[in-house]
Amino acid sequence: MKRIAQLVLLLGCLQLSSFGQSGSYIYSRYTSAAFWNESLFPSPSNGKAYQYPKVDTVSAEWTALILSIFKFSPSNYFPHVMDSIQTTIQFTSADSLNNTFNSYFLANPDQAFKQLNPVKYYAFTLQNITDTAFTTYTPKSGPIAASDTEICFFIIPGSGDNQTTAILRGTGYHTTNCNVVSTLKKHGDVYVFTKPNEDFRAIRIKQLPAKKMLTDNYPTDSYLNQFLISNYKHEGINYLIECLAAIKQLKQKYKKVFVLGCSQGGYASLYAALEAEVDGVLVSSGYSVKLDDNYLIYGNMAQKFAQLPFLLQKDSIKTNIAKQKTSYYFSWPPNDSQIYSDENNYHYTQNYFAQGVPLNNTKYLYTYLNHSFPPCEYIDSFVSEVKYKPKVFVTDTLNSCVYDSLVRRVEFVGQGPFTYDLYKNDTLFQSYSTPSNADTLILYSEGIYQIKNIVGANASSGIWSEHFAYSKAPQAALHIVSRIFQCDSAFTKVEFA
Repeated sequence: MKRIAQLVLLLGCLQLSSFGQSGSYIYSRYTSAAFWNESLFPSPSNGKAYQYPKVDTVSAEWTALILSIFKFSPSNYFPHVMDSIQTTIQFTSADSLNNTFNSYFLANPDQAFKQLNPVKYYAFTLQNITDTAFTTYTPKSGPIAASDTEICFFIIPGSGDNQTTAILRGTGYHTTNCNVVSTLKKHGDVYVFTKPNEDFRAIRIKQLPAKKMLTDNYPTDSYLNQFLISNYKHEGINYLIECLAAIKQLKQKYKKVFVLGCSQGGYASLYAALEAEVDGVLVSSGYSVKLDDNYLIYGNMAQKFAQLPFLLQKDSIKTNIAKQKTSYYFSWPPNDSQIYSDENNYHYTQNYFAQGVPLNNTKYLYTYLNHSFPPCEYIDSFVSEVKYKPKVFVTDTLNSCVYDSLVRRVEFVGQGPFTYDLYKNDTLFQSYSTPSNADTLILYSEGIYQIKNIVGANASSGIWSEHFAYSKAPQAALHIVSRIFQCDSAFTKVEFA
């Protein structure tokens, strides 16, 4: 309780300090270079380099712009929030942005994002709030095969300015050890999330058009964070909800989905994976069980993610990971910030997750350098391990009447034959085997079901199914409301005995 009181006091001070700032102070917060210099690289008539217009600082339109970008409050994020997110626009090419970036890339392949049509947008609703968010999109390289195009990667950038651009161009701290997009696109499609106020989503003012607003300057000197906290629109809550909306779409489109993050992006990737239950997640220099004891970092994360650091402490994180099919890969180099260097030396997280009932879906890496994603060979190895795991999907049949039984089709990705266990209400119900990649289940009792413990060829363990429910429909019945009625135009009378 003492820690919570201290953090509440810190956040309260931040809220109070965010009011009444002068225009000159606001100017001083625009210290970051915008990712695109419009003076040197003007947009064509059918294009633009930024999604949002420049506005006057400390004005009604400035406030309105920020609140139109950051729409969600901490109360909008709750357990299983992804179930309440509804897609309104699928991933769609952001043509006006792409027209600009394409024109420079075609003139010089080293310019812009080093590829054609890099930007996509998508829209969704949550609790009657509609939002539009953005990612970059890099298609799988090489020959397209059905099995390959069923895999995708979603990268959440860490802190720092314009990190989506840096990741896609292969520069900056994320790619010190490995050009991660180039590595991943050998396996599948790659999406890099673009945070609000970053890259082509920058918040800019007319007075300083070549600058963007500073986002991260811990612990107290980020005016944007102060403004958002004061308006109960925490930055991390907003971009995490946008990430979950994207991941929900990706899970519907692809057979397997990976989430990757480094630094603060690793922290967010862990949160996203705990909510979305993807197939694989890589958390690089983004989490330690020792965060629970570090008031400063804990306070910084509370500025971003509001209540989540309190709700998802190490015991809750371990409990939730144990319930999932997701493969987790945590990594820490020795030459990092103190808390992550200590992880490299003392393995605090690995040791804690091994206590009591140990987790069996986590791996750990310590043998590389730099606050960055690991070297390519480690990423390749992790992706290949999860990529070739058998996976099961449970789909509806054409049977619509479920009074006495439920029929479900079971489909496997991978090499058979397969054995698997059916759980009902988290208890083993029955074991099955099938020589092919498809099977049929007939269920007669109501409950929440899930397929686990899949084993394919060469004793390879597989990825569980999603939960599915069986609730019996009411039995159809005929109720006679009158013993006598007229049944045709000749007024023929029919009477029941």
